[in-house]
Amino acid sequence: MAFAAPALGAEDNSLREALRKQVFADSVEALRQANAVNAAVLTPETYRKASRAYIRAEEAFESGADVDRVSSILEEANKEFLQAATMAPTVENFVSAAFQARSDALAADAKKRAPKLWEEAEVQLYEAASRAEKGRESRVGQYADKAETLYRDAELEAIETVLFTEIEAEIAKAKKLDADDWAETSYQKAIDLLALARSTLAGNRYDTDQPRNLAKQAMHNALYAQYVSRLADDIDDNDTTLEAILLEWQDVLQPLGDTVDVPMYFDNGPAATIELIVAAIEERNNRATLLAQDLGSARQSIRLLEDELASTQAELENREEAKARLDRRIALQAQQEQTVARVEGLFTKADAEVVRAENRLIIRLVGLNFTFGSAELEPQHEAILAKLINAISEFPETPITIEGHTDSYGADAGNMTLSVKRAESVAAYLLERVAISPNQLSSVGYGETKPIANNETPDGLVQQADVSKITAHASQAAADGFSSYWLAEHPTGGLDALTVLAIVGQHVKSIELGTAVVPTFPRHPLTLANQTLTTADVVSHRLTLGIGLSHASMMADLGISFEKPIRHLREYLSILMPLLREGTVDFEGEVLSCQATVFKSPVEKTPVVVAALGPQALGVAGRLADGTTLAWVGPKTVKEHIKPRIEDAAGQANRPSPRIIATLPVCVTENEAAVREVIGKNLTMYSKLPSYQAMFAREGVAGPAELAIVGSKSAVADGIAAMAEAGVTDFAASEFCLSRDEYEQTRDTLINLL
Repeated sequence: MAFAAPALGAEDNSLREALRKQVFADSVEALRQANAVNAAVLTPETYRKASRAYIRAEEAFESGADVDRVSSILEEANKEFLQAATMAPTVENFVSAAFQARSDALAADAKKRAPKLWEEAEVQLYEAASRAEKGRESRVGQYADKAETLYRDAELEAIETVLFTEIEAEIAKAKKLDADDWAETSYQKAIDLLALARSTLAGNRYDTDQPRNLAKQAMHNALYAQYVSRLADDIDDNDTTLEAILLEWQDVLQPLGDTVDVPMYFDNGPAATIELIVAAIEERNNRATLLAQDLGSARQSIRLLEDELASTQAELENREEAKARLDRRIALQAQQEQTVARVEGLFTKADAEVVRAENRLIIRLVGLNFTFGSAELEPQHEAILAKLINAISEFPETPITIEGHTDSYGADAGNMTLSVKRAESVAAYLLERVAISPNQLSSVGYGETKPIANNETPDGLVQQADVSKITAHASQAAADGFSSYWLAEHPTGGLDALTVLAIVGQHVKSIELGTAVVPTFPRHPLTLANQTLTTADVVSHRLTLGIGLSHASMMADLGISFEKPIRHLREYLSILMPLLREGTVDFEGEVLSCQATVFKSPVEKTPVVVAALGPQALGVAGRLADGTTLAWVGPKTVKEHIKPRIEDAAGQANRPSPRIIATLPVCVTENEAAVREVIGKNLTMYSKLPSYQAMFAREGVAGPAELAIVGSKSAVADGIAAMAEAGVTDFAASEFCLSRDEYEQTRDTLINLL
C-alpha cells in the first residue's frame, strides 16, 4: 500500500500550523513524487525507509521538538522518497508484466474477492522489486513471473466470483430437489452452460459479454429444473395431478389468446394454438408498421398544411402565390413518395429494410454481412451494393450518412473501431463508384451501442467524405501532377467550400485551389469578399473564386426571390471585383449597394470566374470577370456558343482572354453502358433545370450521361482533346467509376495526358 502523509489536525495555534506546513513542504512534495510513480510497490525498501523517517519527524514535531531536529529527520525522508521515485521506473522495466497484471487484478477487485491469491502475488512481487531495487537481478525474473501468474489467477477468480457464484448456488438447489432425476435435461444443460461460460471467460477475460450471457442461460435452466422437480415431486406425492398442472397453464395462457382474439384449444397439445397466436401477433405488428408509416406521412402532410396556413394568413394579399407554393410543396411530397416507393422496390426483404423516419429514409442493409471481425467488402457484397448505388441515385442532392454497426459480442472499444472501419469501407466504395460530392457523404460507427443484432435471443446505411478525406484527395491530386483542384458548394447545405480550401491549402502547397462554384444568393458580395480574401491569404494566394447564381427552383425552396438574376449578377460583380482588386468600393445599384473597405487590402488579385450558360450571363462574365466555369456542357456548345460570346464581351471591355473551365464525368471502362446509366441516374436533376436543358438541346443530347467522356483510354483521351480544341482552357475531370480498377485506369490515363 502506498504511504500518504497524515492529515494535519486542527491546531489552536495558527502560527504553529503555518510553521508545520513550511517545515514539511519539501517532504510532502517528495512523497507526492514517489507515490506518483508507485514507489511503494516498485521500490519498497527505499520507500519504507523514507516513510519511517517521515513518521519520526511527525512524532518529533507533535512532541514539541525544535525545528532543526525535525528538519534533520525530514532531510533523510526527502532523500529516500526522491531516491525511491528515481529508481521506480528502472525497477518497473524488470517487473512490467507483473505490475500490469497487478493493475488488472486491482480493477477486478481481486484484493477483496481473491484475497489468498492476492497476498501470495504481493509477496512474490515484493521479492522481485526489492531485489531489482538492490541490484540483485539474478532471480528477479523468476519472482516476477510467479507474481504475474498469481495476479492473473486472482483476477480470473475475482471475475468468476462476480459472474458465477449465484448460478452455482441455484444449481446446488436444483441438485437438492433431485433435478438430476426429475429434470435431467435442464439440470445438465445448466451445468454445461456454466462450464462453457467458464472456458469462454478463461479464453478472453476482458470480454465478459458472452460469458455473462451463457451464465444467464445457465441460470434460467437451473431455475427451470427446480420448477420441474417441484412439480414432479408434487405429482409423486399425490399433491396434484398432471391434468391440473396443464389446466393451470391453459388458464395462464388464456388472456394471451383473448388479447389477439384466438380461441385457445389444446386438444393435441399447445403447438397449433401457439402457432395461431404467433401469426396473429405478426399480423398486428405488420399493421402497426404500416400505420406508423402512414402516421409519419400524415404528420408530415399536416405540418406542410399548417405551415402553408400560417403563411397564407400572413400573406392574404397574395393568395394566388401562396396557393402555387402549396401546390409545389404537395407535388414535391408526392414525387418524394414515388421516389421512396421506387427505392423500396429495389430491395428484397433479404436485402434490406427501407424505413421512413420523419424526413429521413433509412436503408438497413440486413443482407450485407461482414466476415466476423472484418471490415473488408467481398465480391458477394457487390450485388446489394449495386442496388444501394441505384437507391442513392434517386436522391442526387441529399446528404448521406453511412452507419456502421456490430453485434453485441466483443469488447466495446473493439466493436466501436470495427464499426467505424466498416462504415468507412462502404463510404469509400461509394465514393469510387458514384458521382457524388464529397460534401454529401459522411460515415459514423456505433459499435454495440446500437448493435445490428442482440445475441441474447436466437432471432434477435445510407445517409461521407469529411474534410480530412477531401484533403487527402487534393494531396493525391497534387502528388499526381495536376495543376489545380476544384471544390463545389451546394446552396442548400454541405461543407463551405472556401473554409474547406483554407484547410486543404495548409497541406497542399503547390497547386491552384478553386471553388466551382460558391452561390451568390443569399450572401452579400462584401461578405463573400472578406471570406475570399481570408482564404486567399491562408493558401498563399493560390485561390480562384468561382461563383454562380444557382437556379430559380432551388432559391424558391429557400424562400429567396430570384427576380432579375442578370442584374443581380452584374451588380454583384460590380461590388465584388473592386473589393478583391483594390480593397474598396462605392457602388449603388438597383438590387445591391455597397460603400465599404475590406478588412485587409488585397496583396494579389484573386481571379474570379462565373458559372455562365446563357448569352446575357456570358456577356457579364466576359466584361466583368476573368472567365467562366462550366459543368455538363459539351464541345459543340463550347465552340459555337460559350467561347464566341464570352471572348467577344471580354474584347469589348478590353479585358484579357477569359479562362473557360469545364467539368465532365470521366471514366476508363469496358462497360460504357453501365457507367453512363449510373451517371444518368445520379445527375438526373440537371435534365430538369431550364438552363441546362438549353445547353443539352444545343449539343443535341438528352442529358449529362451522353456528355460523359467514357470508354477506352484512347476514347477518353480523344474526348478531352475535343474539349480543348473547342476552346476549353482548363479541364476539370470528375472521375466517375464503378470499380477501383476503373478508377486506377482513369487516373493513370489523366496523368499521362498532363
